[in-house]
Amino acid sequence: MNSKISLCYDVNEDEWSIKKLSDSSASKFYQCSAAISLSPNEILITGGGSPPKKDARLYRTIQNEITNKSPMNESRNAHAITMCRGNVFVLGGFSGKQRLNSVEKYEVKQDKWTQMAVMKDKRHYLSACTINDEFIYAFGGFFGSTEQEINDTIEVYDVDKNTWVVLTVRMKNPLWACSALAVSPTEIILIGGKNTNRNGEVHLFKV
Repeated sequence: MNSKISLCYDVNEDEWSIKKLSDSSASKFYQCSAAISLSPNEILITGGGSPPKKDARLYRTIQNEITNKSPMNESRNAHAITMCRGNVFVLGGFSGKQRLNSVEKYEVKQDKWTQMAVMKDKRHYLSACTINDEFIYAFGGFFGSTEQEINDTIEVYDVDKNTWVVLTVRMKNPLWACSALAVSPTEIILIGGKNTNRNGEVHLFKV
C-alpha cells in the first residue's frame, strides 16, 4: 500500500528510525517503486503504485520532502534501478497491462529520460546491478502472466554499445524479487527472492 512513512537505518548507531511526510503534503511513497541514492541526502524514487505510474521524484532526506522531476516515458512498477556513469537506469517492471523489457536512462543534471535498447526477455520483479561502471546485469523476474512463469536467465548490458546479451549460464533457480549486489569488480551476490516458495539462499555469481 502507499504510505507517508519511511524507515531510516543509521549504520553507525545500528538503529532504525521512522520518518513521516508532512500531513499537509500530497506526496506519498508508492508501493513497488524503485529508488536509488543520488547524494548523501537525496534519493530518486521512480514509478510504483497501482496502477503503475511514470513519476520520478526526488526525496530530500534532511528536509523530509518530495519534489517532482521529469516523468519516465513508461509507467512501471516492480522494476529494477541502478546507476552507471552518473546516469540512472530503470529496467523492466509492469506497465499495468504487460510485463516490460524496456529500459530507460535518466540524465540527472539534465533531468531527462531516454529510451535505451530493450532487454531480450520481459522481466517483472527483476534484480539488477552495475559492474565496473560499464556493464549492467539483469537477473530473473516474471516473464508471463502467472507466478510459474519465472526467468532463470541473466542478461548483460554494454553501456558503450547500448546492447543486451543473454548469457549462456543461468541462475541456479528461477527467481523473482531477489536482491543483486556487486561485491567486487567480478562478483555479484544474489540474496533471497522467491519462486513457488520463499528462498533464503545466497548465491555468488562470478561475471
